[in-house]
Amino acid sequence: MGLHPDPLDQAPYVTLSRDQLDAVIGRHHLGISTDDVRPLPSMGIVHTIYAMGDGLVLRVPKAHPEAVSDSYTGMVATPVAHATGISTAALVAFDEELDIAPVPLSVYERAPGKPLHSSLGVHLQEFESVWCHLGREVATLHASVQECPDPHGYLDEHDHLDDHVQLLEELRAAGYVGKDAATWLDEVLARIRPSLALSNTYRRFIHGDVTPGNVLIHDARYRSIIDWDDAGWADPALEFAALPLRAVDMVLAGYRSVIPLDGDDSAEQRILWDKITGALRRLWREPRPPTSPTSSTVAGPLIDLFAAAADGDTPIMRLLRR
Repeated sequence: MGLHPDPLDQAPYVTLSRDQLDAVIGRHHLGISTDDVRPLPSMGIVHTIYAMGDGLVLRVPKAHPEAVSDSYTGMVATPVAHATGISTAALVAFDEELDIAPVPLSVYERAPGKPLHSSLGVHLQEFESVWCHLGREVATLHASVQECPDPHGYLDEHDHLDDHVQLLEELRAAGYVGKDAATWLDEVLARIRPSLALSNTYRRFIHGDVTPGNVLIHDARYRSIIDWDDAGWADPALEFAALPLRAVDMVLAGYRSVIPLDGDDSAEQRILWDKITGALRRLWREPRPPTSPTSSTVAGPLIDLFAAAADGDTPIMRLLRR
């Protein structure tokens, strides 16, 4: 596998001139002046974001294949997600002409609220009602979407790591984990792995990047979920992979108040598998300072596991016990 940099993270952002912004406004009849456009801070590493008046946002991806691909995924997925009735911003216009900018441009409704990430502290339980509401919204999405037309294959593919043995061998050979740590991890993951036996038979339309940065709140109440650039069909347990582990049980409680997860009796095991293997795989990433408030560092997922293990109120962590 080997240590590798993240080229998307390092790619430059694309910014638009006043004339380019005016061209977007005119072509899509947005009914605002260029004077009403202002840049917004981006919570991710993919887009430049502009507020278009009070009700719209313009998302401009980096001129990088992954970023452009994300824009097309969002274009396909957002209308389908919005049609379910969950609280999410609608797609207003998608411009792929490439004559205004060298990348496709997306105009969305501006969802009210601020990212949940900006309000989180040590005690995630303070936002229990938000986590539970999020779970209900995700369950409604999974229960409602039966199809999503995608003739060009823009939706993302998501899957669990198939096997952990090679990963541990490579990490040990490279000096990232010692023999004792590798032995313990192998024992834990070997116990959890049978939960994946039927996971490839579960198929739900998932958001694909449910993070606190993509959940908006107002006055400590849930408002909406945004950014469908990683949507696709997958085991619904994968929807929990990017959430703080200490919040998973609260989100699951909200989800199960609507529907059970596919393979519900092994859901927590599959989520924990993704958390552990995801943290180990991230060790191969080249360390560098975060470029956005939500950028995950190399050690971030391991700290998430440590924090959950240190919190005696995190039931999912009981699965690590023999």
